[in-house]
Amino acid sequence: MVTTVITISNLSAGTYNYTYSVTTDCNTDSEPVQLTIIQGTEILPEDVIVFSQFV
Repeated sequence: MVTTVITISNLSAGTYNYTYSVTTDCNTDSEPVQLTIIQGTEILPEDVIVFSQFV
């Protein structure tokens, strides 16, 4: 379940880097994430590329 949602509609074109972290009772796991926003009128599913999946 994702509890922190990133709203990309207000971001300008460019590349953004952030760290996605999940904390459980046992530990915390973090993964670096890079998001590239391209200039366009609409984001289509085929415009989204996932290099690694979150499980």
